[in-house]
This record gives sequence, structure tokens and C-alpha cells, in this order.
Amino acid sequence: SGADPIAFLGDVDTITWIVEVKEAETVGSVKEVATLKELTDALADDSITTIQLTDDITGNIIISRDVNLDLGGFTLTGTGSGSVVAVKRGNINIDNGTITGGKASEQGGGIYVAQNADVTLGANGTVSGNTAGTIEACRYGSGGGIYIAAGGSFALDGGTVQNNSALIDKAEAEHSGEGSGGGIYAAPGSTFVMKSGSIINNTATKKGGGICFGVSVKTNSV
Repeated sequence: SGADPIAFLGDVDTITWIVEVKEAETVGSVKEVATLKELTDALADDSITTIQLTDDITGNIIISRDVNLDLGGFTLTGTGSGSVVAVKRGNINIDNGTITGGKASEQGGGIYVAQNADVTLGANGTVSGNTAGTIEACRYGSGGGIYIAAGGSFALDGGTVQNNSALIDKAEAEHSGEGSGGGIYAAPGSTFVMKSGSIINNTATKKGGGICFGVSVKTNSV
């Protein structure tokens, strides 16, 4: 792709790497799901604290509450239009499976992390094969795998972000973030925590093939 693995947009004076320790969460009710309807119904039920896939599922989902999403070793494949997982708010843990097939016209092909959302990609969780932006339609994409909006937080804790792309027609580029962050794009005012895991083989037309940081991003790491 030619893009730098890591890019900062604007002047960055200092970055402080901070050790972050969280207490283990209490295990609550678990719901096994094998279809998109079962998955969306479980997400709508606040009494369910953990949702576990028992088969591959195709479809985009929206999460608006605290929940643990255990992919169960299976794959959640997007429809090919929009983010596979759009997290509007809440504390969400995703692990043990793959999120793929997302194609957002602008931001977050695999996972979109909105303001007031806190998402962790845990052990054996993979975000792969997603794109943001389309060169053909001149739509400017950022965060092919994951987009972290201002006020949102994302932690990589044993997961993998790979083979995602952020696209833009270079001749149409206007704003600094467009076509950047093939794996992850962290917008100004967002938080990115790197505990463990891998960001590999992602591409960006403009900057930050692996990850692109906007100005004033909080970056923490163990």
C-alpha cells in the first residue's frame, strides 16, 4: 500500500503509555444464538450479559448496551454494506471469532465505536477483510477495520486486526483523515488502549496502513 504502519495527523508533543488494570467482571446469564434474529433478539434483552454464537451468522448488528459477545469460534459476516458491528454506547467485549465482510461507505467497516462506547477486542477475536470507503464512488473511508469516534474508546487485548483497507481516490482527497487507518482509525478525542494483540497486513490509500491517530488521541498501553 505504501502507507506508513502508524501515522499521526498533526503535531504530537508527547504520548504517555499507561498500565491499565481492570477487575474481572462477574459472569451473568449466557444466551446461545445461531441466527441473526436470535442474535438481535438477545441484544435487545438487557438481562443477558453474554451472547455466544453457535454457528456462522451473516448480518450487521447494532449494540447499545453492556454485553459480552463471544463469537464461539465462528464468523460474523457483514452484508457488504455498512459496519458489521456498530456500537452506539456501553461496555462491550468481543472475542473468540471473526468479524468480516464489512464495507462502510465512510467509517468503520468492521466495527464502528461511537461516542460513549467502550469496546475491547479480546483473545482470539479477529477483525479481518473489511473496508471503509469506495474509490469507484469517491466515498472517503477511514478505519477499514475499526473506527473510534471522538468520545469513544477501543482496547486491543489479545485480538487481531488484519487485512482491512481504508480507501480514497487520492485526487479527491480533501480532509486529513480520509483514506487513513486501514486497520484502525482513532479520531481526535478518542481513546486507544494497546494491551496485547496484532495489527498486521492492513492497507490505507493515504496514511497509517495499520493505525492512524488523529490529533489529541489518548493512547494507553501495558
